[in-house]
Amino acid sequence: MAQTRDPWNRLNRQPTLTSFRREVYHHDPQAPRDSLDFILKSQYDQHNQFLLAGNETLKQPETLGLIHGRVLKNRVKEIPVEPPALNHPLKTAQQKKNESIHSVNNAIDGHHTQTTNRGYSRKPDGGFFTT
Repeated sequence: MAQTRDPWNRLNRQPTLTSFRREVYHHDPQAPRDSLDFILKSQYDQHNQFLLAGNETLKQPETLGLIHGRVLKNRVKEIPVEPPALNHPLKTAQQKKNESIHSVNNAIDGHHTQTTNRGYSRKPDGGFFTT
């Protein structure tokens, strides 16, 4: 049956916040009980916000984006990743192939390496390489 598979089954099992708040056993201690609680909880400041319209005087902290401690949506909050100290994280580079550190072939290429005679190599005509 189609009703036993996702997404229908997941949507049917998970209640929305509105439907969960309509249940008998739901209790929100921060919800205003009457109009006086709603007015007292508003963020209107009559000294700094004088002569605002009636609907602007009743704005709640949830509307203004202030910290209120209530869950308003069924969403997971994304926690931003803190930038590293001094804006330069330590990064490590990994070799794709494990090579012996004792091998001379892993050395930096140049004509003064241990693969040549005493660290020096000669040109085919017998002269020394110079830099």
